[in-house]
Amino acid sequence: MAIEWPITILKPQSISPPFLAPRSLSGGASLSGRMQISASDAGVWVCSLNSIPLYNRQTVLTWRAIAARSEGRLYPIDLPLFRYELEYSAQDTGYDYGAAVTPIPFSDESYFDDGTGFVGGLTEVTSNGAAALRATSMTFAVVTADRIEPGQIFGINHATKGPRWYQIQTYDYDTFAVTFIPPLREAVADGDVITFDQPACRMRLATDNEMKIELQAGSFGTASVNFIEDL
Repeated sequence: MAIEWPITILKPQSISPPFLAPRSLSGGASLSGRMQISASDAGVWVCSLNSIPLYNRQTVLTWRAIAARSEGRLYPIDLPLFRYELEYSAQDTGYDYGAAVTPIPFSDESYFDDGTGFVGGLTEVTSNGAAALRATSMTFAVVTADRIEPGQIFGINHATKGPRWYQIQTYDYDTFAVTFIPPLREAVADGDVITFDQPACRMRLATDNEMKIELQAGSFGTASVNFIEDL
């Protein structure tokens, strides 16, 4: 079972946003300096969270708990896009981003046992028709999403592969047809939810030592962590 990165507790001060790194191979350069490079069309998502403050009991123990549960690169981590991505997402400019993603309690002001509440969405988009494994195009059924544009990242929570990021290449505002990268990690059924609000991707730590930290006086410090998609 994948771990979910606790974005409300371990919040980075800076981020290297998700980047679809090409997966290329080369036999090296010849004596003339020429080089032949081939690449797959899949790519792999990479992302870095930098300068995460570890300043109290909760943040330090949360960091150490993730390190213990992930066991280096052994177990995956579901990494949500941080709130800054809402500024580049598909919501209309009139929405209150902060209020929309703030957890809401039950009517008696209580929350779930783990302290979380209900979180609504700012968009409502589904797949209009099925799309096959490794497809790079599909059609959306848009109920609420005023600013879908090329360059945006959306998510699909696949039944087997878990949550994945995809980035829009082109979008037809009349037909809602979209092309995207990378190719679908898993087939999509008609009516599957397309997430723009805070899509997540199933990642792994880039190295076994990503969760190693140094604490000043044994109690506080900052840490950074690098992720790569779990393929």
